[in-house]
Amino acid sequence: MKRIGLIVVDNNGGSEYDFWKLSPKGVGIYTTRMKMRPSVSPGLHEPADMKLFRMELKEEINKLSDLVDVIVYQRTYGTHKNYNVIKEILEETGKPYVIAEHAALEYFKEMGVRRVWLFTPYGIERTEEEAKFLEENGLEVPGYTYLGLSNGLEYSNVEYKRIFIALIRNRIEADALYLHCTNLTTYKAIVGLRETLGIPVFSENSTSLLLALKKMGVKPTVRALLP
Repeated sequence: MKRIGLIVVDNNGGSEYDFWKLSPKGVGIYTTRMKMRPSVSPGLHEPADMKLFRMELKEEINKLSDLVDVIVYQRTYGTHKNYNVIKEILEETGKPYVIAEHAALEYFKEMGVRRVWLFTPYGIERTEEEAKFLEENGLEVPGYTYLGLSNGLEYSNVEYKRIFIALIRNRIEADALYLHCTNLTTYKAIVGLRETLGIPVFSENSTSLLLALKKMGVKPTVRALLP
């Protein structure tokens, strides 16, 4: 049996479900939670108190490090401006690790994806920050769709139909659709949207899981993770 250690925020109701549903047989998901803390601004989802963030992240990582085969930091929080801090703390364990969103960047590069249509449950300010981050990392974002919600619990309660209705109103011209936000449950949406839009569909959860499986030498078997 292979074990994935998952670090999420306390109001995340999407990542665990996606990881459970998308993981092959023989892969277990073991989760720990960090408390939601203030960000530096509504648009920039970075820790306002870096000392506290470091302390809490180390504490949660230590709960998992002896048990699991790979550790997944499944939060966008801190990954735009403090990626190296998160990476440094994870590397102290000596275990393979995955950092959300950067896993998506790695996977897009591997798949030859250059133009992504961005979907988020956020408001406009946070959505534009995410689009900017993708563009700064070599991707083209021809457009985006957002729901205008304001907190993690609302993101976690978004149903597939709402994602679908929001997206089919747009003329999406891109190499792939990216469902951004670890709180979103995307298991059903990936296959349904892929069949409807005729382009690859990835989520922040699916790309993190794909990279975690790769690091453990496990092949994906669930349809939503297959090309």
